[in-house]
Amino acid sequence: MSSISDSGETGLVRSAGWNLALGTLAFGLCFSAWGLIAPLAKKFQDNLDLSSTRTAVLIAIPVVLGSLLRIPLGVLTDRFGGRKVFAATLAASAVPAVLLGYAHSYWSLVGVGFLLGLSGASFAVGIAFVSGWYGSGRQGFALGVYGVGNIGTAVAAFTAPGIYEHWGQDVLGWIYGAVLLGGAWLMLVAARDAPRRGPPAHYPTVVRAGWRPDRLRPLFSSTFTGLPAAGVIPSPAAQGLLWPSACCPGTGAAGGPT
Repeated sequence: MSSISDSGETGLVRSAGWNLALGTLAFGLCFSAWGLIAPLAKKFQDNLDLSSTRTAVLIAIPVVLGSLLRIPLGVLTDRFGGRKVFAATLAASAVPAVLLGYAHSYWSLVGVGFLLGLSGASFAVGIAFVSGWYGSGRQGFALGVYGVGNIGTAVAAFTAPGIYEHWGQDVLGWIYGAVLLGGAWLMLVAARDAPRRGPPAHYPTVVRAGWRPDRLRPLFSSTFTGLPAAGVIPSPAAQGLLWPSACCPGTGAAGGPT
């Protein structure tokens, strides 16, 4: 079963592919916001005379909230649909992106990083949004394509330091905020939720039926959450050793989170 139904298969597959592309783009935009602080961490550390520990905390804050918000965003997606929740997530993520341009103290950066964690939770939104367009025979393919959106962290690592260096921190915030708002508008007007094939999942019933989420948590934590964290947290030390300027460290940081 490659689509939701056999009737009108050509049009439906085209619609499924279109929404898969939009979902992947939205995921990439969200993850670019999620990865904004890490490639600039060495610059913040030098400017504010931060210890390595405080710098590591600054980088880790978005990862923490991004992990905690995946469950509520997933529930909201089941209730209201991925199109609206994705658009709202992108629009809401634009606020801390703009605020980053005016965060010039350690605690203001921590606060902005905490709010940017919302964009990291977008993963849960897209999983439900994308998989709804495909039957069980092609969901693995669809989710694999959707996972390409992880490249957003690399995009931030390559672009953010250069924008910061050439145009300043405030311009960086406004550029990312505008791009995120553009993505929110695109999702709202161009994306469509898949037709429902049944009622939303009732999670207590699923768990009582014998599904054991605890068996999957270690694998998920070590791959999707652990790997991005391991990729971005060591970056200040690596940047200090390998790249003396502020515009080049993103190249090295780009390899980790993706």
